[in-house]
Amino acid sequence: MTKYCSIGSVAAASNLAIDTFIFISVFLGFHKCFLIMEARSRVLTFKDILKLYARKFLRLAPAYYGIWLLEWSFTSRIAEGKLWHRTNDLYATCGKNWAATFFWVSNLSTADESMTPWATCYQQAWPLQLDLQIYLLVPWIAMIFWKWPKLGMTISTLLVLANMVINIVIADRYDLKIGWVDVDQYYILLALLSKPWTKLCCVGFGALMAFFYFNVRRYREIENLRERSLKFRRINHLMTSKRLGKAFLVFGLALIFYQLTQMSTYFENP
Repeated sequence: MTKYCSIGSVAAASNLAIDTFIFISVFLGFHKCFLIMEARSRVLTFKDILKLYARKFLRLAPAYYGIWLLEWSFTSRIAEGKLWHRTNDLYATCGKNWAATFFWVSNLSTADESMTPWATCYQQAWPLQLDLQIYLLVPWIAMIFWKWPKLGMTISTLLVLANMVINIVIADRYDLKIGWVDVDQYYILLALLSKPWTKLCCVGFGALMAFFYFNVRRYREIENLRERSLKFRRINHLMTSKRLGKAFLVFGLALIFYQLTQMSTYFENP
């Protein structure tokens, strides 16, 4: 088992941590929107949307701006030695590219035909930039779910499928390869991982899961079992079917075994 669970596969799979971070952020955002609309029995107002944006920004801004100003003004100027040049590389272009970083959009301009390394200022902040950019979609899609659930589920499914196509197109365009100790990993970050249009699956899947959880919570609040089964037939079937529960368990265990024994081959250098 050890030879399959290589350090390489773990390192390559660490990219999934960002997708998980974005998914959880989107999930919580959608759920918050559903709770607000349920409490007020109406869709979000423009004022509600501005408040959601403001709260998101205020949660991220202190860490984002604080670390940027500290490292640009202080850390990058005391760096010396063979390894410290990386610190200077991260902030070498801040003098002329500070505006894109200030407005949280520097991750949008890192992939061009030349694929120039370290072309933007404060590049390592791209996960926070992604989180804020993707959150802009959340209230609007949540309102679609609230008024037209089927349309919301259709849009979310299309976002997931579109994300797959976009990733394939970008990988083919730049001839991207996966390898945990490979320079191509940096180009994957530059062209693929740091872009909001390659995280649409997190938006779509997060919306679907948040809407499902919201309805499960409403289902559990109903004490009368008959009323539960009539109002939420599909959820009631999921909650009460023993066969379906066993099937999910077997599928989950099989997927874990497959990941441990087979997926490591996909992370080898081509």
